[in-house]
Order: sequence, then structure tokens, then C-alpha cells
Amino acid sequence: GLLAGLDADPDVKVVVLRGAGEKSFASGADIAEFERERGDAERARRYNEHVAAAERALDGMAKPTIAMIHGYCIGGGAGLALACDMRFADDRARFAITPSKLGLVYSLESTRRLVDLAGPSRATWILVSGRQIPAERALQLGLFDEVVPTADLAATTYGFAEVGGGHD
Repeated sequence: GLLAGLDADPDVKVVVLRGAGEKSFASGADIAEFERERGDAERARRYNEHVAAAERALDGMAKPTIAMIHGYCIGGGAGLALACDMRFADDRARFAITPSKLGLVYSLESTRRLVDLAGPSRATWILVSGRQIPAERALQLGLFDEVVPTADLAATTYGFAEVGGGHD
């Protein structure tokens, strides 16, 4: 897929994953699409497999990956961000993992990533509460690596990618 191609490209040193614009990284699944996308066991399984495959592809990349998070980072978007090596966010960012609010269970792989970053007790709180966590608190919890003003996020992220990415 796309990520495998980027990983194999010798000209690509770092991959930055971002949402379109500055409103949100990803605001989660559209609840209105649940019946169409996950209305029966087979469709739900396929949907979950696609999400897991995208997270595994990010997690398995040999090259460093950075999630550049503007605004909302919720649900599946949070899972994608957790699958990246680093997460840089603007100070308006809100992080939330919300399946519990819908009576759903978060995947084992994604839960492991969350526990690795935040620890077991905090991960449990994040998963059970489903609350939106403000950027500074997400930084304290280890979910974000950098938090900067919105206007500085792109320069900070790409600047780090350029220097930290080890250009020859």
C-alpha cells in the first residue's frame, strides 16, 4: 500500500501523518454510518480489519512516523496517532478514545499501544471514561510528545522531521 511505498522510497526519511486543514486530525467515526459500515458481524469484522491494518502499517514502518495533530484526535484517529512513533499537537488538541461510550471494545493492539504510552491505570481511565483530554493533559499523560500553539505546529513538526529525521 501507500505506507509500504513510502517506507521503501529512499528519498523519504520521515512520514508525517496529518488531517486536512487545522480543524482536526480525525474526529472519529461517523456514527450515522455505523449501520452501513458495521451493521452486521461480517461488515464489522471487515471494518475493524481495515482499521487494524492501517494501524499495523504505521506501527511497522522502519522510517519514523509523526502524527501532526490539529484539534480533535478522537476514536479511530487516536488509534492512528498512537500507531505513530511520535505525536506533535497544537494547544487546542483534544484526545479521546470513545468506543466505551458506544458499547464497543477497543482492540487489543491499540490498547497495548495506549498502555505502553500512558501506563495501565491511566490507560484504563482513558478507555473507560471516553473523555476528551485537553492537549496539556495529554502531554502529561505521555500521549503527546510536543504541544505548541496552532500557528507553530507545522513549522515545529516539519522542522523536527527535517533535523530529527537525520538528513545526510
